[in-house]
Amino acid sequence: MPFALDLGTVHTLIIAASLVVSIGALAAARSYPSHVRFGLHLWGISAALQALTYLLLTLRGMVPDGLSIVVANTVSTLSGALAYAAIRALHQRRIPKDQITALVIAALGAYSLTMGADMISRRIIIVSVFKLIIYGLVIHELLRAARERDRRIHDLTIGTYAIAALVFLVRLIDAARPSTPEWEPLTPDVVQQLTFLTVFLTTFAASMLYVLMAGQEVNSQLYRLATFDGLTGIYNRRAFEQLARKELSRGNRSGALPALIIFDIDDFKGINDRLGHVTGDQVLREVIDSIQSALRQQDILGRWGGDEFCALLPETSLETARAVAERLRERVVQTPREHHGQRLQLTVSAGLAAAVRHDGSFTALVGRAGQALHEAKRSGRNRTCVAPQAEPPLKPD
Repeated sequence: MPFALDLGTVHTLIIAASLVVSIGALAAARSYPSHVRFGLHLWGISAALQALTYLLLTLRGMVPDGLSIVVANTVSTLSGALAYAAIRALHQRRIPKDQITALVIAALGAYSLTMGADMISRRIIIVSVFKLIIYGLVIHELLRAARERDRRIHDLTIGTYAIAALVFLVRLIDAARPSTPEWEPLTPDVVQQLTFLTVFLTTFAASMLYVLMAGQEVNSQLYRLATFDGLTGIYNRRAFEQLARKELSRGNRSGALPALIIFDIDDFKGINDRLGHVTGDQVLREVIDSIQSALRQQDILGRWGGDEFCALLPETSLETARAVAERLRERVVQTPREHHGQRLQLTVSAGLAAAVRHDGSFTALVGRAGQALHEAKRSGRNRTCVAPQAEPPLKPD
């Protein structure tokens, strides 16, 4: 053989790499949010178990076969299952404890039946089958999560696990051939070399990509915190204003201008006083759900403050905007609600203003819609009032 890796040395490298990954993941976890921290803890434990696996494999012949065969390979299965659990934890998905337990018990039983010296090929087949099951679970989870996130890092991770799965598939097929001789544990067979070299490289590649996914998850969480209201899940005031200004600017260029509705819940303070702020928060969420169901897909909804909300309606005439405002007002009134045994008849008041071409002032548009809202409140509540068109055009912000 022109080139042969010493498999004992490769095992030592896998042990060292796994320990480095384990220590790094556990140390880095402290600076991450709770669900990411939990995932890193699982990843670190998985890497430590992989180090234990290869230590026991390296000691084959020096320790009882029960340790170097049954325990080592069962721990290897548990290590892979915890890596799968770590990826699910990162994506805030439930850890399938029953599934993991069943996998480990099945591995323990299967490896207990391969203790003989003439069972190495069968054991390699079993190892490969369990690896393929775990890699399949990991790839499925990554594919599901990639649809909801930036795909690039997830695609690279999927590619890493797909290559590892392909190598173990080749190993399974090679071990299943009738003419395949029985190996010694560290025989430098070409497939053996390829397998353990893949494990070594995958340890680093998958761990690096996992840390990148963790960073991506944190950035995504920071974006959500900076963009969406924590109570209702709609845009916060800052994000809504940014989007509204962009839409106004686009409308001034195209001539298809938006309209703005500002509305709030009538007598919301009374609800808080009578039923408490926890119920008040639930009422806010319920009203927002009703309003979202009445808005169109292109409309932008944001929380302006307290129980005041804004809806920007892109490319919408005043007549259409009035119909939308009335529809959302009626949706709130017609939705039955009950809290603490009390039936609540909720209503909202709305102020509507339409943007005027070359009047790019978001502040002026909000001011006119706000005046219309005050008029709706003053004239009896549970109604929509429309602000008069602004003239002459105002200077943009």
